[in-house]
Amino acid sequence: MQPLSGVLSSILQGNGNTNSEIPTDAARRIRIADQEFIRRNFTNNRTELAQNGSGVESSISRLWGRQKQESVGANVGFGFVQKFQDQYSDAKISGPTLCGIHNVQKVLADQRLTPPDIANLLLPTRSTFDDWGSWGGDTDGSVGRNPNVAFSQYNSLTGRVTSRYELVEPGPKGFGRVEFTVEGRNQPRRTILLTVRF
Repeated sequence: MQPLSGVLSSILQGNGNTNSEIPTDAARRIRIADQEFIRRNFTNNRTELAQNGSGVESSISRLWGRQKQESVGANVGFGFVQKFQDQYSDAKISGPTLCGIHNVQKVLADQRLTPPDIANLLLPTRSTFDDWGSWGGDTDGSVGRNPNVAFSQYNSLTGRVTSRYELVEPGPKGFGRVEFTVEGRNQPRRTILLTVRF
């Protein structure tokens, strides 16, 4: 594991010098979420904590990422902490759903949606959300009989997102497909198909 450094590391190591930068409740959420990344072997290429938002306290998200190597390729995961009405929540998203969010935001930007509108449509909000999707499919056998499929659904601030991933061809030159459906208030339903090559 890489040595810890930077803002996130200070929180993880219990350094009290970050209290002026990050509220205690947010730091606690970040620490717990990051421990779950480590427990699930997302320990490589860790990015530092970043702050996004317009400067309005309720819209600020604290974002960081980690990666793990799977048999077909790297699985990147991101965690973020949001504040809404003095309550902090966290989300941890990896693999197919993260790939869907990344690519669909480009499509929505091309359709002239603003960055806040895109975030409101795509990001889970106001509740803890975990999506540990794998390029090999869902690792939880209790959700279905096909180990090559990963399914996720969550509410965003202005709608609902459904992600369905299927591993089509395993192996170093294989591929999978993501079907990403975004439904939002006063927005047309969008289903975007993506191919992920390993």
